[in-house]
Amino acid sequence: MQMTTTASKGAKLRKLTNTAIKILVVVLGAWFLYKKLIHNNDLAEIGDILSASFHSGRDIALMIAAVCLMPVNLLFESRKWQLLVSKIEHVRIGRVFTAVMSGISASMFMPNRIGEGLGRIFILEKGNRLKALMASLVGNISQLLCTLVFGMIAVCVAFPLFYSDNSVMPAWLYWCLCVVVAGMAACLIICYFNIQIVCKLRFIFPKKIRQKADYYIEVFRQFTGGELAHVLLLSALRYLTFSFQFVLLIWAFHLPLGYFDSMMLIMLMYFFLSLIPIITIAEPAIRGSVSIYIFEKWFAINAIAASTISVFAASTLLWVINLVIPALLGLLFVYRLKFVRNE
Repeated sequence: MQMTTTASKGAKLRKLTNTAIKILVVVLGAWFLYKKLIHNNDLAEIGDILSASFHSGRDIALMIAAVCLMPVNLLFESRKWQLLVSKIEHVRIGRVFTAVMSGISASMFMPNRIGEGLGRIFILEKGNRLKALMASLVGNISQLLCTLVFGMIAVCVAFPLFYSDNSVMPAWLYWCLCVVVAGMAACLIICYFNIQIVCKLRFIFPKKIRQKADYYIEVFRQFTGGELAHVLLLSALRYLTFSFQFVLLIWAFHLPLGYFDSMMLIMLMYFFLSLIPIITIAEPAIRGSVSIYIFEKWFAINAIAASTISVFAASTLLWVINLVIPALLGLLFVYRLKFVRNE
């Protein structure tokens, strides 16, 4: 009888703790997003630009297309995470989709959105959450790999155009650059497909916790080459999706850039952003500054008369579409998360 009473009290305490954490997450998330959206001079300025720029059906169609690609972007990420955690627990794609949005809500104030994985693991019913977090790292690495490799390709394409001597870049220097970049990209890809080498780094842990650490990092051995390739493909598709969203917004703001030039500049922007630790809530300013610098240089080199304010507007609007809107929706699904389980 006493054991039953103790178990009942424990269940009530867990339920109360879960409820309290959920309320705290929703309240804090809503407050921060409110501050960022309502009391934000940049967004107010973008609103003015939108009202001044969007007069034709073409502009509205481009804007709608960019918004419609947002769930496609999330779907690629959801399928990737579902594949990664399948080693620990099977989760239905619809549940994963809502978990991804909840993860975005939880990541708004962490560098480079590392909190996304932390937010998602609380959707698991029985699977080991720390092992799921280790599996999530594989997805983060694959996404970073795509950003770096596409960025390196853009560097090879763009460097001769940005060459500082205002002259034709020597052929030998260009090919040296290409060889170095190709070598770096090849090394990164080889390391990714040999990710199980992480398990050999167990020696960095103290002997007392080495065996326990082995249990968690063992998940890196479980992925086959085919599965890693599948994850990398999904990351590449996601990268191309949100890059194309940016292209659509560039066109919607009447910037005189074709698809090829737009993609090259966007890849350069994401490449440099990946090298900068960014807190998500501060991302629009940093993203906008980097995009303005890159696009401004390109406009100057090609004698293009275009406003960099439109670049900043397109960049920030993309941030709203792909992060703020999913974060707001994610707050609605926080109730599904279980921060404290029975075991």
